[in-house]
Amino acid sequence: MIEICRMTATFGKLEHETISFHAGLNVIEAPNEWGKSTWCAFLAAMLYGLDTRQRTAKGALAAKERYKPWSGKSMEGTVELLWDGRPVTIQRQTKGRVPMGVFRAFDTESGLDLPELTAENCGLRLLGVEESVFRRSGFIRLADLPVTKDEATMRRLNAMVSTGEQGAEAEILANRLRDLKNKCQYNKSGALPQAKIALEEARQALQEQQRLLSEQETLTQSLQENEKALSLLQRHRKALQARSDQNKLAQLQEVQKAAADAKRIAADAQENCKGLPARDEAVRQLQVLRQLQEALHSMELEQGMGEQQPASLTLPTAIFNLSPAEMEEKAASDLKALGMPPKAQKLWLLWSLGLLLLLGAGVLLWQKMPWSALIGAGLGGIFFLVGLLLQHKSKRKLASWQEKKETLLEHYGAARLTEISEIAKRAAAEKKAYLSQYATWEANAAAFRTRKSEILERISKLTGGEAPSNYGKALEQALSLWEQAANAQRDLARAENHFQAMQAVAGNLQETEGIQTELHLTWEETESRLAQCEARQRTLRSRQDEIRGNLSGKASAPVQEARIAALESRIAALTDYYRAAAYGLAALEKAQEELRRRFAPQITARAKEILQKLTLGRYDKLLLEQDMTLSAGTAEEDSLRSALWRSEGATDQLYLALRLAMSEVLLPEGAPLILDDALVRFDNARLCQAMDVLQDEAQKRQILLFTCTGRERILC
Repeated sequence: MIEICRMTATFGKLEHETISFHAGLNVIEAPNEWGKSTWCAFLAAMLYGLDTRQRTAKGALAAKERYKPWSGKSMEGTVELLWDGRPVTIQRQTKGRVPMGVFRAFDTESGLDLPELTAENCGLRLLGVEESVFRRSGFIRLADLPVTKDEATMRRLNAMVSTGEQGAEAEILANRLRDLKNKCQYNKSGALPQAKIALEEARQALQEQQRLLSEQETLTQSLQENEKALSLLQRHRKALQARSDQNKLAQLQEVQKAAADAKRIAADAQENCKGLPARDEAVRQLQVLRQLQEALHSMELEQGMGEQQPASLTLPTAIFNLSPAEMEEKAASDLKALGMPPKAQKLWLLWSLGLLLLLGAGVLLWQKMPWSALIGAGLGGIFFLVGLLLQHKSKRKLASWQEKKETLLEHYGAARLTEISEIAKRAAAEKKAYLSQYATWEANAAAFRTRKSEILERISKLTGGEAPSNYGKALEQALSLWEQAANAQRDLARAENHFQAMQAVAGNLQETEGIQTELHLTWEETESRLAQCEARQRTLRSRQDEIRGNLSGKASAPVQEARIAALESRIAALTDYYRAAAYGLAALEKAQEELRRRFAPQITARAKEILQKLTLGRYDKLLLEQDMTLSAGTAEEDSLRSALWRSEGATDQLYLALRLAMSEVLLPEGAPLILDDALVRFDNARLCQAMDVLQDEAQKRQILLFTCTGRERILC
């Protein structure tokens, strides 16, 4: 029996806080966020330690993070208790990175350490059960009221039902059989799968060894063939090298001859240049000549493309050779000289008088007056003749004037006399413009003639009077000879350099006899195949060394075959062990299943009694399933319903009854019972009933009831 007396904690929000308890029922009333749940978690951590392997997950903090002291100090605490009447103090402190990792248990009065209590077994020794069993029976929190299935809890229940004691022989035997079975085979692990894997590996190793030996034999043959081909190619390369040396010697002789020829050609070319103007002077004169010729050509093109001589004017003949000022005066003078056309003579009076005289003469003659008739006829004839003469003279004057007019119109190119003045005026303007254009053209032409004369004079001075084309050809021929001489010198330098280079390469070569070879390959083909053969040789030897290394690290074929036989024998034995363990485990599990069916009535009966008291007799039927779920029913209900059908308060009462019943079965006598806000959803009547149950239970063990309502003190 243990009794918790005093706790001091630096844990979560608690910093060197202390709380004390007494025997029996302890009701600790405090508001929310006071630290009630923290004290409960602290007590569990002091008894069973803090699970440092737990990791923070989404929506849930690990205990080492959740209860890290808010002040930043190290997590630690002390619990003073009575263990079978003996005062004991347990301490846990933080050292390094492991929270609550340093444990000590000692006699409170003497201070002597208690070696029987360790960090690992403290809770189990003091409370007599594992942590998971205690949390499902003696550690009752509102959030954890529903009971879940747990291997440690089921193991203790089985032991209690089968033996009446908290032993575990059957479970230990089952675990041993299960371990033996798992050691033989568990999924793909275990001795049996490992042996099968080893057997397969041994068989593959033997096959690999045989394959490597076969490959090694093939490699040896390939190496011999490759070495033969390599030797043949090397001999062929020597033959090609000998031919190349002979060719180089022949080329050296040819290059030497070419150098001598180039020297002779250079001397001849230099001789041809004697008496010629210096090359730079010839280049300069030719450039000057070409520049002058281009300037002359450009000037002639410019003259041809420039303003042309004004075209001759087409002027009236009468004024063609006159100046513009004289043209209008001449036209006015000609018009004045022509004058007005002669007027027509009025001869009708003479003609009329003559006719009257002739008529009178006829009358007189009819009247037989001959002399009078004769005089009248004579006078009439005279008047008529004078009229005819005057008319003829007038016509001649008019014809003469008309002839002068036509001549004048023709000379001026006019159709009417009125146009002559305008034509003369227009002709004067045209001739004035023509004379201006002609003067400009004449000035430009004179300038072109002057420039052309200067260029021709410079060309004549340059050529010494020789034709420019002949002089230019002579200069070009001189430059060609100089170019030939320069080219000959360059060719000579190249030939001598080539000869020196060839002499450096082939000067030490000796005449050798030809090497016979049956191959017909070029130098490039030979080098390419040699490189391929050498690369293949390296690859084959590397692979051969690799195979030798692999074979040297492997057992021989007889050893591999013996190992395969041993593995086959081991697999057969392990198969027998596995089957025997499976048969034994199946039989034991069948027996344990039968025993498990027997613990439910024992707990169910006690839980039903507690539930009837808690609910004032409303629930009289209760069923506990193998997975620890509850179903209950009232006297008015025909069937049982799971806790999911009940209110939250009724569900809390169902599971409180189950936990109290389990604590009586699982917890040793005198082990404390801890409740954290487990009654907050009870109504007043059922709360009082629950307090009565706890008071009865407090006669046998210490009970720590943490609450935030205060109803437990007021109502009960």
